Amino acid sequence: MLMLGIALEGGGARCAAQAGALAALADKHSAPDAVAGCGCGAWVAALFAMGARGEGLRSAVRDIKQAGDWMTRQRLAGWRLFAHGRIDGQGILPMKRVEKVLRWQTLDAKLTELKTPLAIPTWDVESGEEQLLASCLPDKPSAMAWNRQATLAQAVRAAMTAPGFCEPVLWRGRLLTGGMCRWQTLPDALRDLGADKILRIRVVTLKDAGLDPLTMAASSNLPRDEDDDGVLNIKLPAGSHLLDCSNVELYFDIGYRAALEAKPAAMRPPTLSGGKILPFERNKG
Repeated sequence: MLMLGIALEGGGARCAAQAGALAALADKHSAPDAVAGCGCGAWVAALFAMGARGEGLRSAVRDIKQAGDWMTRQRLAGWRLFAHGRIDGQGILPMKRVEKVLRWQTLDAKLTELKTPLAIPTWDVESGEEQLLASCLPDKPSAMAWNRQATLAQAVRAAMTAPGFCEPVLWRGRLLTGGMCRWQTLPDALRDLGADKILRIRVVTLKDAGLDPLTMAASSNLPRDEDDDGVLNIKLPAGSHLLDCSNVELYFDIGYRAALEAKPAAMRPPTLSGGKILPFERNKG
């Protein structure tokens, strides 16, 4: 039996669309066997690993609106985070409101309490080393550093922290942040956990993010369509901002429909999970 791993890429509030896609997978009895996420994709992955499915995921998306007024104020105050990493604005933003929501949603659960394999990449601010916080450790040697000693809220909060933009997370005497995940970190982590097939769920808003072909070609952290993994692209309306939580329920519905409308692969062997065929094809749109 093949093990399916799903990689959830970052995207701020737009990652609510990923929650919708996962809800559709669960409703179709094609839920993944392992999940990994960076940025706000880590938040969605954590909810799924805790057991949230279907309407449970939708309810969690509504909860994140509690932090929406804070995010909206920062956006209106002129804070803008660009794809190439430059940040317009002054000072460091606190994340106390977001952290409060995360602790409430995760019930202060520890990574070791999760049954679904979960991997969340973070970075050590001082050493610059990649640190994977995970619910379990790989059975084989890995090129990455793994650790299970964190709460779920700590791991997600660290992954959602943009370097130089938000306060890092103090963890075991180290300062952790997110926002620098290599393009291959998530699938590498899932393969280390035993996944045979990888599906990336990507929220596509390239025009809004200010990306262009030259920028994408120059960065190792950005999507490349020639990657071997399957990709489900979720397209959101123009103007879907990564700090705008007001439309998260709309994003959820768009992600749900995108997963349901994905067609069976024509040229690739089917991906199996628990005996179920996943109806996904490579989507370069």
